[in-house]
Amino acid sequence: MRVTSIIESLQEQHAVDQINLAECLRTHGDTIDQHDDLSESAHPIIDAILEESGCDGFKTMCNFTSAEFEILYGI
Repeated sequence: MRVTSIIESLQEQHAVDQINLAECLRTHGDTIDQHDDLSESAHPIIDAILEESGCDGFKTMCNFTSAEFEILYGI
């Protein structure tokens, strides 16, 4: 049956993919761990302020009036 052969083919490909993933992890695992330790944010200070005090804290840090901030934010 064609369906059975398709399923078997997919299962074989899945097994090969799992072996390849394990090999990549063994080969490049240290590099991946180092990359995970880096900050993914391009702006960690701004992100920390937003996380702690929300948008109002960011507006206060910038020292813009609400109207000025809205104009800049709209650009």
